[in-house]
Amino acid sequence: MKRNINHLRRHGVTSILAMLYMILFATLAVGFVAMVGTSTQVASNEQNASRAFLAAESGLSFARYHLGLLKIPSNATAGTITDAVYNQLATRLNGTINLGGQSIGRDGDLIRIPDSTSGFIKVDADGNGFQLAIQRNATDLRVISTGRGRDGAVIQRAIQLDFQMGSGRSNIFDYGIASRSPIIMTGNTRVRGLGDPAAGKVLSTSARTPTLDMTGNNTITGDIYFSDPEATVALGGNSKIAGSTNPSVWAEHIHTNVDPPDFPTVDTSVFEPFATNDITNANISGNKTLSNIRIKANANTSFSGNIKLRGVVYIEAPNKISFTGNLDVQGVIVVQNNPPGDWNSNYIDFGGNVSFQGVETLPASYGTLRELTGSAFLAPNFALKMRGNFGTIGGTIVASQSEFTGNAGGTIRGSLINLEDSTVTTTGNTDLAFDPEGANTNPAGLRFSGRYVPIPDSYSEVQP
Repeated sequence: MKRNINHLRRHGVTSILAMLYMILFATLAVGFVAMVGTSTQVASNEQNASRAFLAAESGLSFARYHLGLLKIPSNATAGTITDAVYNQLATRLNGTINLGGQSIGRDGDLIRIPDSTSGFIKVDADGNGFQLAIQRNATDLRVISTGRGRDGAVIQRAIQLDFQMGSGRSNIFDYGIASRSPIIMTGNTRVRGLGDPAAGKVLSTSARTPTLDMTGNNTITGDIYFSDPEATVALGGNSKIAGSTNPSVWAEHIHTNVDPPDFPTVDTSVFEPFATNDITNANISGNKTLSNIRIKANANTSFSGNIKLRGVVYIEAPNKISFTGNLDVQGVIVVQNNPPGDWNSNYIDFGGNVSFQGVETLPASYGTLRELTGSAFLAPNFALKMRGNFGTIGGTIVASQSEFTGNAGGTIRGSLINLEDSTVTTTGNTDLAFDPEGANTNPAGLRFSGRYVPIPDSYSEVQP
């Protein structure tokens, strides 16, 4: 009887142990399930955080691309920069597939892309996306890109990057002649590249007809570019384009509907302080050397004889300035900022032979003026007339109307830029050779539209 009782007791203990093991394994299973669930949630959160961060990075790349393509006017102030940035971004982005029917918004100096604080720009089909907040600080911009991992995701990441105004190189210096006007060539004139014929290319952004008129035996050794898709070329005589008189060859070297380059704003304030010697005389003749002169408005000075000009020649407007005889220039010729009048009431006429060297060749006594290189003539609202040989001009020429007649000719180490829809005219035996090797593509006294470039050290992750 005892053996049976003991046997039953052993069975009871076994059952209890089995139940304990079942409870233990069940507890472990529940723990494993909870742990797996937690791990899955953590992994999902980390995945969403990584996607949000990558989306924020995509937002910064998006901002860097579009801000780098803006053209902020060279005369923009801190108070007008937000207007320029917002208007240009709105033109670029509103109505595009990127915004998916959304638009950009503005609140004072804060620009939001898209406008809604709950709106995102999707970067993939899963709904990963970003939104941008662009805040102006003086002339700089601070961009905060907030990324979201997927549609409806709670986890977000944000990255901040500052941008500052920079000035890129304008492609206007890719041309020998760049004009807002038609170009007229008559007689036996040449526009050529020195060393490289392709450097003798010309551009016109005018919509007038004909946009290029070549009558006689004229030559353009480079290609021809027009902004107007309907631009026309009038050719007569034995004119050559890209070295050929064959119209089938010309077609390969005439380009229409090209984007106009960034034309400069002239700012001669950097030169004005050097012009300390006033000139009011109507006539200056003989063998004279003049240094750092300021020709007063309405002086209408005529220079004759053997004249040497050193340093800055600063011309107030209105004025009609003429040079006859032999002129030796070592420096730069500029006119006042925003000069009154136009090319009909203002002109600079070179009737004789001109020797021209840039400011960098001046003696050390001229101080920091020697550092303001790259410009030869800066004359907005003035007509520039050249009727004699001018040797080598070591800088860019800017005027509102340009005329080269007779035996005018020489080498220009820079570009000829015509600011107005007037005319660029070459007649007689004019020979203009453009030397791209000696050109300075950042001439003093010229300002171009700004673009925004990132400040790498400002990159940081911030709270969304």
